Amino acid sequence: MKAKVLVDNITKNQWKAEWGLSIYIEYNGHRILLDTGTTEAFAENADQMGVRLEDVEFGVLSHAHYDHSDGLGEFFKRNPTAKFYLQKSAEENCYSRKNFLFKKYIGIHRGYLETYKDRIVYADGDLEVIPGVTLLAHRTPGLADTGRKAGMYVKKNGRWKPDDFSHEQSLVFDTKEGLVIFNSCSHGGADVIVCEAFTGNVILKLYEGVGATLIHMVKQGMMATLRSKIGALLVKPALKTTLKAFDASQYGGAPLLGLKGLVVKTHGSSKRTEVRNSIIQCVTFKEQQINEKIKESLTVGNGKTEEIKE
Repeated sequence: MKAKVLVDNITKNQWKAEWGLSIYIEYNGHRILLDTGTTEAFAENADQMGVRLEDVEFGVLSHAHYDHSDGLGEFFKRNPTAKFYLQKSAEENCYSRKNFLFKKYIGIHRGYLETYKDRIVYADGDLEVIPGVTLLAHRTPGLADTGRKAGMYVKKNGRWKPDDFSHEQSLVFDTKEGLVIFNSCSHGGADVIVCEAFTGNVILKLYEGVGATLIHMVKQGMMATLRSKIGALLVKPALKTTLKAFDASQYGGAPLLGLKGLVVKTHGSSKRTEVRNSIIQCVTFKEQQINEKIKESLTVGNGKTEEIKE
């Protein structure tokens, strides 16, 4: 994996600098662009660095502010095919409060979302774009308070609301060394972003690690002496069934709950056994009407049911 900062507000060499950010990333043979800065400076620096923007497969907009998005026009001119991923809530409606009366527009260049609508893909929450590369949306409550304290607002239906940064997303890479998180401004808070990215992954990795270690230790103990080997032969059928319960590959992946459909998220390195068992898990969920039971439980507990996401 390799990342190059194409532009930011500080430079110590010949590259142009501006109040903005753009990062070029190479990952497992894929070329990705995160943000485009404020002007065409990112593209000019890319030329000098030997980065071919026309080879970028897709782009990601970290959030709907001008200093990360106003170079979109230049990128689309240089690259005629790549899509750019935004969160569904990204609009041209972000402002910074200067005082009680005046709010300065700091959003995406007005008109860009309509002009380049054929090049923009909206993610409704988390989205795995390619294996190992995920867009992670905020799911932490109370971020509107963070926006209010920072003096950041959005204008919706003619009314001012503190920005809850629902338009912000992290770009997360799954590598052998662990997760690598890119979040250009971390408006939601660096602690929030890291927790959102790692919490689910830590639980999954813990289970996988405990299961693999347990299986290894049992097998090692059974093969330690002649007596234990004889004992292993006697208990082998029952032991095999028991240890299967701790083998992560037997489950395939983790279900994403709260959706109308059936989604089981598998690991990027999953083999055919995991994929097969993930499909079986989906079939089982359908047969047992898990979504319907969750919805019924919520109705019984709250007296009403919130709309479930598509």
